[in-house]
Amino acid sequence: MNKCNEEFLKRNGINPQEISSVVDDHIHSQNEINSIVYDYGFQEERGRKEVSIADIVGSNHNRGYNKKIFDIFDDFFDNNGDGYHVRSIEMLRYSADNVLEGLRRSFEQEPINVKETGEENYIILSNGLHRFTVLRTFYLKELADAKGDEKKIRELKQKYTVPVEVTGINLEKTYCKYILTQIDFFAEGEPKIKYIDSEYDENYKITGNVEFVNNLGEKRIITHEEFKRMTIEKLRQVLESDRVPFYITRAMKYQSFKDFVANNIPNVVELIEEQEREDK
Repeated sequence: MNKCNEEFLKRNGINPQEISSVVDDHIHSQNEINSIVYDYGFQEERGRKEVSIADIVGSNHNRGYNKKIFDIFDDFFDNNGDGYHVRSIEMLRYSADNVLEGLRRSFEQEPINVKETGEENYIILSNGLHRFTVLRTFYLKELADAKGDEKKIRELKQKYTVPVEVTGINLEKTYCKYILTQIDFFAEGEPKIKYIDSEYDENYKITGNVEFVNNLGEKRIITHEEFKRMTIEKLRQVLESDRVPFYITRAMKYQSFKDFVANNIPNVVELIEEQEREDK
């Protein structure tokens, strides 16, 4: 770690080893949090929202390598570096007592840009990595100092809540796309699905409808509800003639997927449990 970052940590009484031993200081990737959203996610329009730094747990720029918050400081701050590394060096002068006030104007003028992960948290999508690094570090330091006190943890979550720009994820469409794509892949015959995506109007705004294109170049537009009904019907057909397929059972590790299946095809959970008993 370079000198300016070491001085920042020392000045604020931040010991990376101590913090790592009691709280999760990893920078998580979308693929790590929910790989279905990573591969099949239906993004929604951006909008402003209040989000806590406690719930921003990773970065879209973390390309599969496992890093901790303290490992990335040199990626963003270096007073002997190029323009990218020195442009936000002033942030290292803040303390936990004044950082939120010091950055308040930036939240309004150039908001941190985050994306929903599908698992009730967020990752940095584009703008805001410098601020996230500093804010997340101060939050984790105070979280470690809270020593599990639930009242203090709730207060910290509120303290570090800031306005951000959020790209939402439509989980119903995401999971329908995943299920239909998997069913189609293992099905016999033609045509095959080439892609499934949101329909956009002439102003490149999401209409809410879903566009299908097959490998013959044929296009079809259907509503969200039609998309959902199609998926449920095709999955029910698969379940009538076979065991619960592995692409369903392996996805049940994601709570949001499990909730989607339980809410729309309740007997799937029971079928999986029955399969597991039979396989023992």
